Amino acid sequence: MYIDPHVHLRDFNQKHKETVKHGLEVARDSGVDAVFEMPNTDPPIMTREIVVERLKLVEQANVPEVFYGLYMGLTADENQIREAVKIHNELFPKVIGMKLYAGHSVGNLGVVTVENQKKVYRILGEENYKGVLAVHSEKELEIESEKWNPVIPIS
Repeated sequence: MYIDPHVHLRDFNQKHKETVKHGLEVARDSGVDAVFEMPNTDPPIMTREIVVERLKLVEQANVPEVFYGLYMGLTADENQIREAVKIHNELFPKVIGMKLYAGHSVGNLGVVTVENQKKVYRILGEENYKGVLAVHSEKELEIESEKWNPVIPIS
């Protein structure tokens, strides 16, 4: 079995970059059996409403040969974290796990302070969360985005 555990199918407001349907078709045609999608879309995948909308796109894509799993994005908001655990428990394995961005991301997905990161871990523990937690590990203070030059990708 071939699994791509980190895909960006975009869609929604970024369908000019990629769509769920096209991404799943490419996965199938490439021999990939399963994909796990990252939640930093526009809008970000962090609420029940967006998860349901995303899963409808997967169903409409009609590519049953490829398993689709979705990571829900976590924020520093206690209610959002607790709701994400409920959604995961209800919809697993379609919601395959959670994603924590330790640096800025789209919307308010960035949980950039150590205090808030600890809060996320504490709440996941209180909710007895047993699923996957993927962490985009960055130290916000060391990111110097002003030095980025798209002409020099290594910058």
